[in-house]
Amino acid sequence: MADIATRQAQTATARTAAAIAGMLVLAALVLRVLDPGRVDWVRTFFVIFGSLLIQALPFVMLGALAAALVEVFVPIGTLEKLGRLPRPLQLPAAALAGLAFPICECGSVPVARRLMQRGLLPSAAVTFMLAAPVINPVVIASTFVAFRGRTSMWTVVGGRFVLGMLVAIAVGWVLGTRTTEELLKQNPEEAHEHLLELGRPEARWRRFFVHLGNDFLFMGRYLLLGASIAAAIQTFLPASVLTSVADLPVLSVLWSSFLPFYMAPSQEPLASLTLDNYRRLAHLPLIHRAFWNSFFLGISSSTLVMLLTAFMAWIVVRTQWPGKGLLDFLAFSPIAVPGLVLGIAILWLYLTLPVPIYGTIWILLIAYVIKYLPYGMRACSSSMHQIQKELEEASEMSGASWAYTFVRVILPLLVPGFVAGWIYVITHSFRELSTSIMLYRSGTEVLSVVIFELWDAGQYPELSALGMTLVVILVAISLLARWIGTKFAVQQL
Repeated sequence: MADIATRQAQTATARTAAAIAGMLVLAALVLRVLDPGRVDWVRTFFVIFGSLLIQALPFVMLGALAAALVEVFVPIGTLEKLGRLPRPLQLPAAALAGLAFPICECGSVPVARRLMQRGLLPSAAVTFMLAAPVINPVVIASTFVAFRGRTSMWTVVGGRFVLGMLVAIAVGWVLGTRTTEELLKQNPEEAHEHLLELGRPEARWRRFFVHLGNDFLFMGRYLLLGASIAAAIQTFLPASVLTSVADLPVLSVLWSSFLPFYMAPSQEPLASLTLDNYRRLAHLPLIHRAFWNSFFLGISSSTLVMLLTAFMAWIVVRTQWPGKGLLDFLAFSPIAVPGLVLGIAILWLYLTLPVPIYGTIWILLIAYVIKYLPYGMRACSSSMHQIQKELEEASEMSGASWAYTFVRVILPLLVPGFVAGWIYVITHSFRELSTSIMLYRSGTEVLSVVIFELWDAGQYPELSALGMTLVVILVAISLLARWIGTKFAVQQL
């Protein structure tokens, strides 16, 4: 059986290598005939292709060697016991196991495959696969040597280790309890390895070399394909395309948030990477106050908007009251008013009325509620149309008051639309600038206003750090919306 598996692996890899070689030769001949002046491109391609193979093959061999050791010499019960540990313990342990394997991305893949096949949870195996190339001793030592003598040395070394661990654990946690069959593509060469064989057991050294060859050949075909694609991109893809990708706003902001001043993306600025921008933000009272104001306004305005629009949607959809069409029109009309105009109108109103809220956070809260009424109204109205009126009538026939029916019957059924509108309002309230900039004063700044002030003062590194922090907050809120949506779906109510 081992001979059959090995022959199949060799045949499949030979076919892959022959197909890639044939395509390369054909491309070279076509280019030679159509455009002889571009022959240098072919030379460059083969130089890059060969260098990638020479660099990666030893690491693939090292990974195949580690995978064969796991398969042959690690008892299956050992990994099954580890697989029974709680996930909060198993994932960090799997990530720390990368310290024992000085392998790169190429080598961690076959090891992770074998760990899954030997009984380790797929989430833990993927955590190891992602963490090993980042936190193994060789990488940490090379990072230390590269940044030795610089003030940012320990920040870069520690940040690489900690962030690598956290990202790997987060990905493993997201995978949850997915099975090996869902994540692992079956290797055809392994189909014969697990068949029951009668007779004398095969020697361990022979099994070890069989598994070593199978894993190396299985990963080798993907290495050939990947090296071909990478060499083609680096040779034939115009540099302007890569530059346009690097100029994406989020990537530019992320890059500049770790620099003392803006520098174009290249290898040289890597030595200047620092977390000082984030540290300065953490020690500024203005930033603390802006975070508190933004969270307060976001949570309170979204809650008030959804409660008001739930009641207004009930009036518009359920009742025959005169003027309900006007109420719907008024609730939707702020969407047609520009933010600056709305801010000036509210400012003039509360400077005229004897209501002492100008210069306080309450005037911002009123502005936010007015501005986001249309979005809450549409979310609640669409959900209200889906609730059958007979449910309210049954509650009233049972002796319940209108208030009790609204709280215990209507609001629970409105939860999907209510939550969707709440998340939408709070997400956009963190980004609101046009109205806030007309109504804030010292002490009532919000994050969007602080970002504008940093830009106006030319403090681009701090501006980028605060912008990335805001992006993280909004992404977290969006993920929260997804989680809440799964928990409060209509079919679960």
